Amino acid sequence: MSEIDNLDEKTTGILINSENFQALNLLLNKYKNKIKCCYIDPPYNTGGDGFIYKDGFSHSSWLCLLENRLLFMRDMLKKDGLFFTSIDDNEKNNLKLLCDAVLGRNNEIATIIWQKVYSPKNQSRYLSIDHEYILAYSKDIAYANIKLLPRTEEMNNRYKNPDNDPRGLWKAGDLVANEERTNGHYIIKGPKGDEFDAPPGKHWAFAKEKMMELLKDNRLYFGKNDKSIPSIKQFLSEVQQGRKGSTLFLHKEVGHTDEAKKELKRIFPQSTDLFPTVKPTRLISQLIRLVEGDDIYILDFFAGSGTTGISTLKINKTDKSNRKFILVDMEPSFSSVLKPRILRFVYSHNWKDSKPQDNNGSKKQIIKYQTLEQYEDSLNNIDFKEPTTLAKESKDYNIKYMLEFESKGSNVFLNLDALDNPFEYKLKTYDNNEFREHNVDLIETFNYIAGIDVKSIQRKLDDNEVYLIVKGYRKDKAVIIIWRNRADGFEPVRDKEFIENNILNEEYDEILINGNSLIENAKSIDEIFKTNMFRG
Repeated sequence: MSEIDNLDEKTTGILINSENFQALNLLLNKYKNKIKCCYIDPPYNTGGDGFIYKDGFSHSSWLCLLENRLLFMRDMLKKDGLFFTSIDDNEKNNLKLLCDAVLGRNNEIATIIWQKVYSPKNQSRYLSIDHEYILAYSKDIAYANIKLLPRTEEMNNRYKNPDNDPRGLWKAGDLVANEERTNGHYIIKGPKGDEFDAPPGKHWAFAKEKMMELLKDNRLYFGKNDKSIPSIKQFLSEVQQGRKGSTLFLHKEVGHTDEAKKELKRIFPQSTDLFPTVKPTRLISQLIRLVEGDDIYILDFFAGSGTTGISTLKINKTDKSNRKFILVDMEPSFSSVLKPRILRFVYSHNWKDSKPQDNNGSKKQIIKYQTLEQYEDSLNNIDFKEPTTLAKESKDYNIKYMLEFESKGSNVFLNLDALDNPFEYKLKTYDNNEFREHNVDLIETFNYIAGIDVKSIQRKLDDNEVYLIVKGYRKDKAVIIIWRNRADGFEPVRDKEFIENNILNEEYDEILINGNSLIENAKSIDEIFKTNMFRG
């Protein structure tokens, strides 16, 4: 029975609870050259950002932290992908040099100045600091394409239709010019016989022949009484349906910090204590709208309260588009704010005092959230065995033997024998002052490290034996991955017959199966795990 078809295509958001270096390392194989837009709001290295990531490093340590992550991000960007990062004056110059080094100075698009407050503040000894920056880069400037922004309501309101012209809304344009023109003076007759010439010192903008064509085409307007000097009709339908973005982001158009805090407080009254530098959704939406494409991946690996995800959901609903987001952050913000904010926004876009005012949110979304094993978890899962006397006498025992022998069978190293029973793999985590065992999703882990573009996941039963089948693409080749337990009593011949009769009913470029099998041309998953997790 098919459970989910086109899973990756239908998944709007992926939320990853993890330190971001580990998350990006995991994401790389699956999303290499697939991310169209990345926005981050990293710690500003001021020592007081309120970020859960450490803040207040030396300049070099802070740059090293970001460099490692930007290198992963660069490899994940498409060739026409765009990168945006917020920053303030404290590290702006250093961050620009880092972006120049990682992405290439020639790939810089612009530095955007965001007016982050709606009125001057008195927080500075000298001048009110009213701005932050957003550095904008492309993966490859030769392929970069900055999309026109939608026309504003103010721009469109300039167009009227006082004479009910069937061509629609228009605004009046000037028909006279200051510069001297050949044959710039001649008589135009209005609808009521009035004669008009260009004012002294000025000239008609068009030659007489062109002006007569405009008159015949009802392109000239002589005022509501048909007795004024004519102007030319400029129809809304004929103007550029968009506007070029500016490097100056004013708060009236993209929001300010107080607006951002109010957005968050409507859902989480205490959340601004955790995110004092939260960004408004209008700001991130403006950046997303600059990116070409409505079926793209957007990455944010300093996701904080999830504003990038909220902005994506808003735009998708407005534009009826299919943008997808990948958000990465860690505890405590992930469970307390990021994940619930996204899930609640799917239910309703309208909140007040932590209560939804309706259920008119972003309907029918698949939001996938995952927790990755962290460094501390790895330490908690190392099990040591008693060494032999000979091993203890070895001079490099503490370094070599403990790692290669005593702890070799620990779950932290993904003992490949465990792939025989993939549905029962567990790791210990330390939570609320006690150790707990959690199931590990080896199937999803494999999809990431092997770079599987998942199209469907199926579950089939042979009596009580469970088969989990993943279909999709790997390196643009059709692949099927078959998982089953190979516990005591496993019957290889029966396994072969069931797979051939009930699962392999299509042609695939690659067949992957956990453990050994009798299936012709099938490859073992184990070797791919080993190559990608342990670098061969």
